[in-house]
Amino acid sequence: SLIELRGLKYILFPRIMKPIYGHEFAIDAIGLLPESVRKNYCFVFLGKDGPEREYIYRIEKKMDEVSGRFLFLNLLGQDELHRAMKLAEAIVMTPYSDGASVTAAEALFCKVPLVLPPLEYDPDIFGRGPIYFENWSPKELARAILFALERCDEDRLEAGFVDAVAHFDRLAEMSKLREIYSALTK
Repeated sequence: SLIELRGLKYILFPRIMKPIYGHEFAIDAIGLLPESVRKNYCFVFLGKDGPEREYIYRIEKKMDEVSGRFLFLNLLGQDELHRAMKLAEAIVMTPYSDGASVTAAEALFCKVPLVLPPLEYDPDIFGRGPIYFENWSPKELARAILFALERCDEDRLEAGFVDAVAHFDRLAEMSKLREIYSALTK
């Protein structure tokens, strides 16, 4: 629940616990952040109650091996997730593969610094707002997280918000999908 987040300065890793979302990679990067960041921020991961028990055990073990303040919460409902996103200092996502990420678009709507991987996201939605790490090294992800915390400005957050509002309409996107499925079934 969100009570555990009250009064915390935290970085949110909102993707659920599955290997495709690269949580081990994220934890490796956290271990490379300056000690001041690891002391002053809490690193919040979601999905402790998820079905991937073996993977979750690996993540918990990795958290224990890295010096930092971790909070591993159960899955949040949509409203709780959105509140948690709005109160985060940064939102970090490290999927190895991603489509038109609803979670990433929601982060842009929240006007919180968003860190994304070097994947081919739709530039109309994700071209100006997110901070991208440039390669799959923990050192590079740590650099992007630091940038999000220390140098992300209002102009970037506003640009991401404007792009998300202009191009990410769930109803419109679902309608496009319905048309595709309809054409496929004919």
